Amino acid sequence: AAHHYAAFRPRYPEEFFTLLADRFGLDGTQTALDLSCGPGTITLPLASRAGHVYAVDIEPAMISEGRKAAAAQHADNPAEGRDDTLRRSPFSRIETARWDQTFTRTLDELVGLQYSFSYSSPAILGTRQIAFDEHLRRELTAFSPNGTFENTVPIEAVIATRP
Repeated sequence: AAHHYAAFRPRYPEEFFTLLADRFGLDGTQTALDLSCGPGTITLPLASRAGHVYAVDIEPAMISEGRKAAAAQHADNPAEGRDDTLRRSPFSRIETARWDQTFTRTLDELVGLQYSFSYSSPAILGTRQIAFDEHLRRELTAFSPNGTFENTVPIEAVIATRP
């Protein structure tokens, strides 16, 4: 997913970075933090305005893509893993708990969940919502004729405290 994210997600417009620079008075001497930096989509353009950006992501593949992008732009390697950043911080004692949570949803619940995402919200779909809803329900029913859908999601809690 990281390669595709880096290659195909749209970039932020210049106005976004101008807003940040104006709002925070960025003149190339500041330090910023980009949490969940992904492949550096914000980090790299922001670095020229802030001076230095700490880029942190939990996903190693995203960090790798960010480093590739930084190298292509002849920038420093800006990304590091979440745990590496925490170990260097005052919150260096790290506890991690992981578990799987299984969700069983009805057709209506799954359609409702889809509408909760910003990219497929009713406001975004506008006049296309009815057609989208019909197509989604048709495809989901073909996938699971009994109308139930099970999905297991890995959950991770990271607690970082002072030693």
